[in-house]
Amino acid sequence: MRFYCSMMLAGVLVAGALTTGCSDETVVVREPNAATLMRKGKQLLDAEQPEDQAKATHLLTRSALLGNADAQYMLGEIYEHGINVGQDLIRAAEWYQEAANQGHSQAQYMLGTIYLSGRGMAKDTTKALEWLRKSAGNNNAMANFLLGLLFDEGTLVPANREYAMACYEKAADKGNSKSAYRLGLLYDKGQGVPRDLPRALSWYTKAADAGDADAQVQLGRCYATGTGIAKDPVKAHELYTKAYDQGNGVAMVLLGVQYLEGHGCAKDYAKAATLLREAADLGSPNGQYMLGRMILEGKGLEKNVQEAVTWFEKAALQGSSVAQCALGLLYDKGESVTRNTKKAKRYYEMAAAKGSLSAQYNIGLLMEREGTAEAAIQALHWYQRAAKKGMALAQVRAGLLVEAKNPAEALSWYTKAAKQGDANAAFALGRLFVEGHGVEKNFKEAARWYTQAAELGHTEAQYNCGMMAELGLGVPKDPDTALAWFVLCANQGFTLAQEKLTAQGKDWKVYLAADAHGKMVVSDAKLLALLPSKKPALLSFSSYEGDIQFDDALEHTPMHQNRGLSSPLNDAIFHKDTSPVQKNVSNKVPAQEPVVASTLSGGQQNAPKSQVSDADGVSLASQEKKQVEALKGQEKGKENAPKAQVNDADGASLAPQGEKQVEAQEQVKKKVSLASQGEKQAEALKGQEKGKENAPKAQVSDADGASLASQGEKQAEALKGQEKGKENAPKAQVSDADGASLASQGEKQAEAQEQSTPQATQQDGLDVVDEGEKAYAIACQYAEGTGGYAKDLREAAKWMKRAAKEGHREATWRLAEMYFQGKGLAKDYDEAKRYYDRLAKEKHCPSIMRIAEIYDRGLGVPRNRGRAGLYYIEAAELGDREAQFQAGNRYRKGIGLRHDEKLAAKWFTLAAEQGHGVAQYKLGFLYEKGLGVPQSYEKAFELYDKAIEQNVPDAANRQKRIKKYVKK
Repeated sequence: MRFYCSMMLAGVLVAGALTTGCSDETVVVREPNAATLMRKGKQLLDAEQPEDQAKATHLLTRSALLGNADAQYMLGEIYEHGINVGQDLIRAAEWYQEAANQGHSQAQYMLGTIYLSGRGMAKDTTKALEWLRKSAGNNNAMANFLLGLLFDEGTLVPANREYAMACYEKAADKGNSKSAYRLGLLYDKGQGVPRDLPRALSWYTKAADAGDADAQVQLGRCYATGTGIAKDPVKAHELYTKAYDQGNGVAMVLLGVQYLEGHGCAKDYAKAATLLREAADLGSPNGQYMLGRMILEGKGLEKNVQEAVTWFEKAALQGSSVAQCALGLLYDKGESVTRNTKKAKRYYEMAAAKGSLSAQYNIGLLMEREGTAEAAIQALHWYQRAAKKGMALAQVRAGLLVEAKNPAEALSWYTKAAKQGDANAAFALGRLFVEGHGVEKNFKEAARWYTQAAELGHTEAQYNCGMMAELGLGVPKDPDTALAWFVLCANQGFTLAQEKLTAQGKDWKVYLAADAHGKMVVSDAKLLALLPSKKPALLSFSSYEGDIQFDDALEHTPMHQNRGLSSPLNDAIFHKDTSPVQKNVSNKVPAQEPVVASTLSGGQQNAPKSQVSDADGVSLASQEKKQVEALKGQEKGKENAPKAQVNDADGASLAPQGEKQVEAQEQVKKKVSLASQGEKQAEALKGQEKGKENAPKAQVSDADGASLASQGEKQAEALKGQEKGKENAPKAQVSDADGASLASQGEKQAEAQEQSTPQATQQDGLDVVDEGEKAYAIACQYAEGTGGYAKDLREAAKWMKRAAKEGHREATWRLAEMYFQGKGLAKDYDEAKRYYDRLAKEKHCPSIMRIAEIYDRGLGVPRNRGRAGLYYIEAAELGDREAQFQAGNRYRKGIGLRHDEKLAAKWFTLAAEQGHGVAQYKLGFLYEKGLGVPQSYEKAFELYDKAIEQNVPDAANRQKRIKKYVKK
């Protein structure tokens, strides 16, 4: 470009003076200087007339060739945007470069964005930072803002919030409103600096006053919620309106919600529906969800359940947890749609994965209603997850489930919920102090907590307050105060209070009168004076069961509005006027309903439906198979499974199931005693030693009916040759310190798999070699250096890819192994997993084991021991003894799977029957200690003996220790 410009400049200088011939003199006509050409060109360009713009380009080019930096920059804009010329990003970049070299700050900024985006030049983050820093050094506000974004988000460069803030402040001082907004966010969230709401509000206000729509929305939320400032919904409405007028999609939804609820403006369903439908049509998941709510509830729109479900589904597909929770609730209640608990659980789990406390709580209720000990354990797990995040409803139910066995934990949960104003929790605390369960009996403390619950309208608590006042327990004995409480809860329909007053010959209705709304309330002045100052006469609870919850916390997703990229960083690079991703989190917790109540006069009237059983009461009919089936489809095309995945606290995947997935769960169950498992299992696994085409369809179940092994037609193919050539199964295995195999394959295994020849088929009487087989044969020859081919693993990989593309099974496996081991290809766990996933669909055990290892070790994916455990279970059910051992080991130690000695014994038994030495040793230990199986020194001795034959360390020592206990 420099050479081109220099040559053009030389041409202009040669023609710098034109002469006109005359009889007696020569007239010299001189060119205008560069600055004059630039000014004239800019004037014509600003005129926006096509003919003028063409002249402008000509004049600016002449000025640019004379070295005018402003003209060079303007030519960059002309070619970038195709103003009266064909768009040419390369020429645009060249002109920006010329201007930037002369210190033009805006050209330096543009050149920096070009290197970041790769428009007209190859991407180069280092050069981008170099030019952006030069521009920022020249006080370019946009350059400082972009540098701030880069180091704030930390996606293209390492995050450095301190440097980001310095850049934002420089830009904000120059009037850059987006920088002021970002500073507000950092102080609001306490990122890089201590949280400082006054400073955050100051920056939000500066940005909002300067017209930044995102700042107007954020400041509006602060006014709407009273965050760091006096609550003012009217001011919030004004700010939302300003942002909406600029096309801000988030403001569109928030305004719709205001009109829907009448906050900051008059309630207007028609306006709400218009705004929310506009947002929904533009693809806002929040708009789609809220519109669905309006249609479902018939507010301003005709009630139409199916249309509401349609909108919820659209929002759910975009990852809206509130919509997912709403769908779960609909299918859970079954009031407007056909009840489907599987769908309900699936949607709840999707929402729970994104942190929805309502969804986590609702799953707990769903599991509790199943009424089994196993379901109660799962319910407790979900309650505890929500409880740890501060959800009072979940804290109460978690307390109820653990109270019998762990009153101290229950006390902790109840106390946390009561401090949030939960009436049920306060009531439960009162009951604990009355009963002395987990705490010393203390009627004074009981009275304090009962009074708190009573003031919040808890009718049982009101009755108990009356009883304590009547008997003088924890409070002075006072019949009048007792009467006041009894009348209060009798008026609210509490039968015990009504019967008690009737038995005393008192007509409690004489103490009541209708209020302005026609509701009967306590009217007797003397009784009212005795009640607490909060006067809870109008408060009451109507239900004593846990109530499933709508999640009203809107998602904090950006509104795309068909503007293209939604990232604030990308928007800055591509000069989009798009709102940054919204991060405003609403922590609204659903209104609480009572859960369990008991009275002083007689036990628990409303005890929970299911209790958590101890280890001996846990049924072996676990969720094991459902979890494995739920996993199917996550790692493939996911046509039948939702994208969201749910992990429990230990990383155990509880991923929802797709519709077609459910069909895969249908398997015949047989009840077979543990004593006969060995024989039945042997029959179930026939074919592994002979390479039979058809795997057995029989299943082996434990004493409780839990399916242990079920093979179909495709499973047989996965198991073919495991005990002979093993083309598709690993030979070598590596064990960890615990003896756990990680299904690792060595060099010899690859060689054993590379013995394959092309298969011919008949077509029109001619032998036709299958393309996949042909490519695989060539790949094998390159891998082995046979058939006249020099050994070349790279060429082998190339042909393996061709064969795998044709669906060749062995080639797919070996290609995955090449990526996994970095042989012939660069090590790439993501690519390896992609091919393993393909084979896992076909029940290919080695691939399933590899995927388990990938998650177990965190190779290319976040480490997830729970998901690894489920893959091991899947392979174990296909008969893989190593997977059976892994499943047992994980249940034994609680690694990724819950601690369960019985299930550990089950899987160790199956692995031991297939000759797994370490499984025999560990099963012997279980029999020695009586863990998960009846204690039997004889059985332990026998198993240790088998382990000794396979040289398992410590087996001989353990056998020696128990020898004296073995009956001869």
